[in-house]
Amino acid sequence: MRIFVYKTLFVLISTFILFKILISSTINKYEDKIDTLISKENISNYKSAIRNELIESVQKDRILSKEDAKLLNQIFKKIKIEIQNSE
Repeated sequence: MRIFVYKTLFVLISTFILFKILISSTINKYEDKIDTLISKENISNYKSAIRNELIESVQKDRILSKEDAKLLNQIFKKIKIEIQNSE
């Protein structure tokens, strides 16, 4: 009976240690990555990058390529027809 208890304790402790080493470290890595993505500093960097891209696109003569403009035009026409038919 003692041997069974010792073996059971050994297996439980070993399993716990393996869990801590393998899975907890992976979870901690992902938590750190999420924390850095959500930090106020990174959010302000994303905002400024988006703002700079918008400023650059406003200064361009043409924002969309002709193919993209045609595609968007077709989508808008289709949406307009669907809205008119829904009334």
